[in-house]
Amino acid sequence: MKKFVVLLAAAALLATASEASAFGCRRGCAPPPCYSGGSCGPTYQYVTTYQTVAQTVCEYVPVQSTVDVTEYFSVPQTQTVNQTETYYEQVNKVVPYTRTVYRCVYETQQQAVTVCRPVTKNVSYSYQVAVPVNRVEKRSYTVAVPVTRQEERSYTSTVYENVPVTQTYQVACYTPVMSCVNTCCGPQYSCSYATSYKTVPYTTYVCQPRTVVNKVMVNVTDYRNETRSYDVTVCEYSYKTETRTVPVTEYVMAQENQSVQVAVMKPFVENYNVTQCEMVAKTRTYPVTYTTYKTGSRVVKKPVTTYQMVTKTVNVQVPVTVCVPCAPAPAVSAPAPCCY
Repeated sequence: MKKFVVLLAAAALLATASEASAFGCRRGCAPPPCYSGGSCGPTYQYVTTYQTVAQTVCEYVPVQSTVDVTEYFSVPQTQTVNQTETYYEQVNKVVPYTRTVYRCVYETQQQAVTVCRPVTKNVSYSYQVAVPVNRVEKRSYTVAVPVTRQEERSYTSTVYENVPVTQTYQVACYTPVMSCVNTCCGPQYSCSYATSYKTVPYTTYVCQPRTVVNKVMVNVTDYRNETRSYDVTVCEYSYKTETRTVPVTEYVMAQENQSVQVAVMKPFVENYNVTQCEMVAKTRTYPVTYTTYKTGSRVVKKPVTTYQMVTKTVNVQVPVTVCVPCAPAPAVSAPAPCCY
């Protein structure tokens, strides 16, 4: 609202300034202040004055009022009703069935069978026989015969001997000494021992090594080669042909009728039970609670603020600029081209 009032005041000021300018210089002459027109005419200047002008201003004023408003509302209503539903329940039942099955059964049948029968006959065979023949032959071999002889050998050994050595040592000797002390009760005697040391020689034995060269007779065995002979029995074989009758067995294939166990598939009818499942329809009733909403309306009074345009007249100081001559114009005969 305040912005609108300010805009109206600015427009009124502009209109007043335009009228004042037209009044001061109606023909549109706009020279600068104290302009010397020369041959154009007199000198002019701008003079600003303030005038009080009455202006009409529009503004919006808030107006409080009460209006009727229709409100719509919903009221919940809860009800319980019995509802019936259909459901399916699984029921198992046993159904008898008949089926044909094939089983393997062994039965005796007469069939022609090919068999191998042994047949024995005497056959004469000629073969080579190796006959052993023994003979004795002389063979020679070389043997090593041991020959023992004695020879003298020497060796060095260390012998330990006990050597007597004379040494001395100190022996403690204890000599009894009697002492007498006079007391009020009479003399008292005491016995003590005086220790003295005496050097006594003694003989001890020290083990000392000694190197000895010994000689000993040793049996030495030498070997000499001798050639000897011995008898060896050698077995040689001589081959000769002999004839002998040998029983030979051959197998002959023959056809015979025999009782054979044969596996035969025979049909058998048997009864069996099958458990089947089926769905049985059933009904049941159960309470159901549901909520419904009832819609209504009502008129209520509510405060409303509206804005109303109001006009008023105000006095405004408006600047007015006029163009006035500064000095009388000199007399010249040339026309004034600047005024148009």
